Amino acid sequence: FNHSCVPNCEHSWDDAKFQERVYTSRSVKAGEELCVYYIDVVAPRAERAQALQEMHQISCRCPACTSASDEKLSDARRSQMQ
Repeated sequence: FNHSCVPNCEHSWDDAKFQERVYTSRSVKAGEELCVYYIDVVAPRAERAQALQEMHQISCRCPACTSASDEKLSDARRSQMQ
């Protein structure tokens, strides 16, 4: 699974079976890439970018990170998710 700040999958750990489970969190079209989050997705865009670079040496290209929309407004909406 690749990372996205707007993932279409959620993951959880099943202690009883000692395995990770992954579920889609919205409808997924045939051929669409399945993505989970690697970092705290409610953090501001700049913090997410820094964390991904430091921990995974990647740059996120998801819609939340590449959108031309107002970054401060996006960060404010994400902060309300906490």
